[in-house]
Amino acid sequence: MSAFLQASAELNNEHISKQKGYISWKQLYDEQKGVWADFLTFKTMEDVKNFENNSATAGDLAEQFYFFINMNSCRIHYFNVERSY
Repeated sequence: MSAFLQASAELNNEHISKQKGYISWKQLYDEQKGVWADFLTFKTMEDVKNFENNSATAGDLAEQFYFFINMNSCRIHYFNVERSY
């Protein structure tokens, strides 16, 4: 496992997965473009907002994860599930 994925797993296991409303975190990778996407799912949009507000409490785990990321390339998009099949 790469150092990036190891840092992701530790952040998820020790912090993200313990947040209220957490359902899952999927890490998607486009090998041709070299682009990663995080797909986090929470029960409600309020849970997402609370997670964002509590992100600073991840401390060293977050630092280890963000070490690998160019923050200038990051974009955040919020979606609501309109229908599931």
